[in-house]
Amino acid sequence: MDGSNLQIISVCWPQVETGAGHAASQHRSYRQSESAFRMCPRHKNSSSTRLMQESCGFFKSSRGLRQGNPLSPSLFILLAEVFGRGISRLVSSGLCHPFKLKQGCLPVSHLLYADNTVIFLNGSRNSLKAVKSFIAMYQAASGQKVNQRKSSFYCSHKLSVARVWSHDHLLSFRRSTALFSYLGVPLVKGRIRCSQFSPLVAKVATKLHGWSSKILSQAGRLALIAYVLSGIPVHTLAAMVVPKKVLKDLEGMFANFFWGWREGSRKLHWKKWSSICFPKDEGGLGLRKLKDLMKALHLKLAWGVKFGKEGSL
Repeated sequence: MDGSNLQIISVCWPQVETGAGHAASQHRSYRQSESAFRMCPRHKNSSSTRLMQESCGFFKSSRGLRQGNPLSPSLFILLAEVFGRGISRLVSSGLCHPFKLKQGCLPVSHLLYADNTVIFLNGSRNSLKAVKSFIAMYQAASGQKVNQRKSSFYCSHKLSVARVWSHDHLLSFRRSTALFSYLGVPLVKGRIRCSQFSPLVAKVATKLHGWSSKILSQAGRLALIAYVLSGIPVHTLAAMVVPKKVLKDLEGMFANFFWGWREGSRKLHWKKWSSICFPKDEGGLGLRKLKDLMKALHLKLAWGVKFGKEGSL
C-alpha cells in the first residue's frame, strides 16, 4: 500500500502467510481458489539447493509464499480482494467516511494496483483510527507489512498545522506535498504542465542513451522507434491530454535518433518528421504521430464508455 486525501500509501512486503490464504479460501466467494491453497508449502516443508551439481543440504521453510513462486500472483490478487472488501465494509458500515467528491460522482474509497494501495478518506480522526486498526489486523492475518518509510499521506494546504501534526502522529506516516503517479500516470491538480511529464521524457532519453546510433543501421533505428520508443508513452497518451510541447520534444528525440549524430551534433534531417509518419503507400515510413495516436486512444476510450459492455473498461 503506498499513500491519502487522506491517502494511506504503502508497499507490502512480498510474502503471504499460507494461513491467511486458507482462511480466505473458506469464504464462499473464493471456493474456486481453494484447490490452489492445497498446493501451498507448509512451514514444516524442507527444501534443498544444488551448487555445481552437488547438494548443499536441506533447510526448512519458515514463511509463506513469496514473489517468484508460480502460485504467488493469484494469492496476492486474492488477498488484495480481501483488503479491498475490508475497506469497503468499513465505509458501508459507517466506521470511516471516504473523501467527498462533487455531486453526481461515484464515491471512491480506495484504489489497488499491484502492491500499491491508495485510500481516500475525509480526514476525520475516527476514520483514520478505523483504517489504521483494520490495516493492523490485516498485517497480523496476512503476513504482509506496511512499509512506513515509503508510506505518506496527503491533505489540503488549508489544513491547520495542529491537525496535520495530529494526523502525522496517529498514522506514523510522513506528510507529502508532491503528488505521485498511479498506474504510470502523474496525478495532477489544476492545469496540466509540461514539467509534470519530465519522468516520461527522461525515460525515453535513458533508453536512447543506451543505444549507439553509430552501430545501428537506419532500418534498425526505424524498428526501435516503431516498436520500442513509440510504445513508451502509449499508456500516458491514453489516460491524459499530453501538452503539445511534450509531444514535440518526444518526436524531436525520435527524429534525432533516426537521422543520427556526427561528432556531437545532429545530422541533417532530410525530411520533416510529419512526412516520415505518412503511410508507406503515401511516401512515408509507416510511423505514427503521437498527436494522432493520442486522439485515436481517446476515441477508443469514449467508444468503450458509450457502447462497450459493462465492465469492459
